[in-house]
Amino acid sequence: ETGGVQDSTSTIALQIRMQWWKDALGEIYGEQSAPPASDPALQNLTTSCWNSPIVRALDNANQEVGFTRRFLDRLIDSRALDLEVLQLATLDESINYAEDTVSSLLYLTLETVGV
Repeated sequence: ETGGVQDSTSTIALQIRMQWWKDALGEIYGEQSAPPASDPALQNLTTSCWNSPIVRALDNANQEVGFTRRFLDRLIDSRALDLEVLQLATLDESINYAEDTVSSLLYLTLETVGV
């Protein structure tokens, strides 16, 4: 879901979406969630992450498998950085980006089968 966000939205909206995913991970891993907005105008912006079927599925899979949080964090952080960088400047940057995105997904996939 985070991989396709860049093609469809403005940079500010993308940053908000990436923060939403960070907050959703925090809730999945039992961190304290933010209190609801007291301003009625902001209450629509504080939609619960649990309304997302992707978050519910990720939470369910995490309860069964126990994903390494670091892989999920790296995936979100690298996608957020991708919003700011139009082109990676060096081969090392490309390798690091691939490690943080594709490799993180592969590690998570391996965890689902018990490796």
